[in-house]
Amino acid sequence: MKQFLFFIWVFFALLLTSTARAQTTAQSFPTGEKLTYNLSFATFNDAGTIELYAAGRERLTERDVNVIRAKVRTTGIVQSTLIDLNDDLTTYIDPETNLPIRAERILYNDGKKSEARRDFPENQLVNQLASPSVPDTNVYDLLSAIYQIRRLDFNNTAIQSLKIWESEKFYNAKLQVTGRENVSTSIGANNAFVIQISGDDKVFNRYKAKIYISDDERHLPVLISLKLPQGELRAELVSVEILQTEPLVAVVIQPTPEPTPVGIPTPRPPRVQPTPKPYFDNQPLDADLPFALGEKLDFEVLRAGQKIGNVRFEVRERKQFAGRDSVQLAVTAQPVNNSNVFTAGDKMESYIDPNYLVPFRHEIKLGGGLANFNQSLSFDQERGAVTNERGVEVGIPIGTFDALSFVYALRAFRFSLVQKDAADTRAAVFLSGAPIIVTLKPRREIIEFGGKKLNVIALRIITDNPQIDSLGLSLWLSDDARRLPLKFICNTPLGAVQANLIKF
Repeated sequence: MKQFLFFIWVFFALLLTSTARAQTTAQSFPTGEKLTYNLSFATFNDAGTIELYAAGRERLTERDVNVIRAKVRTTGIVQSTLIDLNDDLTTYIDPETNLPIRAERILYNDGKKSEARRDFPENQLVNQLASPSVPDTNVYDLLSAIYQIRRLDFNNTAIQSLKIWESEKFYNAKLQVTGRENVSTSIGANNAFVIQISGDDKVFNRYKAKIYISDDERHLPVLISLKLPQGELRAELVSVEILQTEPLVAVVIQPTPEPTPVGIPTPRPPRVQPTPKPYFDNQPLDADLPFALGEKLDFEVLRAGQKIGNVRFEVRERKQFAGRDSVQLAVTAQPVNNSNVFTAGDKMESYIDPNYLVPFRHEIKLGGGLANFNQSLSFDQERGAVTNERGVEVGIPIGTFDALSFVYALRAFRFSLVQKDAADTRAAVFLSGAPIIVTLKPRREIIEFGGKKLNVIALRIITDNPQIDSLGLSLWLSDDARRLPLKFICNTPLGAVQANLIKF
């Protein structure tokens, strides 16, 4: 998964090309400028941050250089389940050619620190030739590419090429301006150039990478988007600062001190407040979701081969709940054959966000021997907290599901399925008073169901809780657009429990 954040760096780098192939302007972004980006991934709005800082001049091996520093951090559920990044990058750039002289990296992978450094002899040759326009020798790293971004002329719509070194590899990439759009971010609205990214990697090209560059003298990269199989990856510019830099020093003698903010606010253009649209109940859900309002799924539940009840899952309605646009999900149960497992009126309800499927409210009301599982939970997805009916608050990763919302969310997950090696999918689910990390291991199968052979996606469910894992949880989804849950199995001390879809 480390590759998905590397793509963001590539996007920034692709915003320039060698001076031999692109017209440039004399404008350069100011020394001391710090750009901060918020990362979001699929349903996770707070996936991490990227900071880019033009630190000014230093002296490196008897020559003056420009210094660019960057920090990459992942947070929340993405950090805990997908990738834990805490990396620092520094590049020293020739002020005349804007080409890198040296790149230094401090990387953390699974808590282990590693350091890397590369000098760029190819660019030394360019400097000796007194010309920065030798396309076969120009090599950029990602940060040196960012440093030159303001010098591009984005009115040039021709396809432009760039050679980038990063992570011990060279990448050949292409970019093309495809138009202009108005982009609204937390720093305001911007008219922006739309840059389409491609390269010599067929997999990367399927991700339809785009970068939006402000159409003004600053040429700010305000938004980046990438369509990954697991969901959309976005980097949004959330802050522009001008920090005070220190006077020129020799790198080999004294490190550059940390910059001190001087309190220059980000200029924001005036925003026109749109007229609020009236809210209507039961607006249709997104057509890409595998379920719709009104869907009812009926299951028979068996224990040790004996039927003990019927369970119905419903997508009931879409209304405002506590001032939020919400979808109500419900599960109701009915006992059969004098079973003492379910009682009449047993139910579970969740109110979820219609776009991200994460819950705002979750309630369980059961009778009989299951009454000790009753609870009422309020989810604050922005702060990362759950509060129960007793007022006890528990911290959670942002984007945590409850048990019911997770059933519907996993139907919407984009599983990466190949013949031999299927990638795991992870999510945080609040169970038994705490968030746990659930790992879904998918594979394709053909099973007998309802007297027919069906193509299905089999999911083995693994958690970080040994007690839950002892149940051997498995789920089978129809391998079609609806992703219907056809069968669920778990093993209990009283025998295997199985739920089969009987009506939808």
